[in-house]
Amino acid sequence: MPMITAHAPGTSVRPMAPARTPWLIGLPFRSAADVVRRYYVVHEAKDRPHAVRVALERASGEQDRPAHQEPLVRTELIEVQQISRDALGRPNLVPWP
Repeated sequence: MPMITAHAPGTSVRPMAPARTPWLIGLPFRSAADVVRRYYVVHEAKDRPHAVRVALERASGEQDRPAHQEPLVRTELIEVQQISRDALGRPNLVPWP
């Protein structure tokens, strides 16, 4: 009985690299009167600390941030959530401590 394959005979199939789970990072900034959170979706991070570093780099390089906004209020106020998908593909936010 012939075998059905998804590749041409004699060629090797490269295993698919595991997809990285995106992260939603909320960074707190002080504005004139309040603390304002800016959110960054980070797709390329391999883990939580890497996702936070990427978000911080993006925030420090932004041109559209108002000049009166100060940098981060306190790093312990950084909000980290992992974006996962259920079996139907709907996104879910999973908080990380």
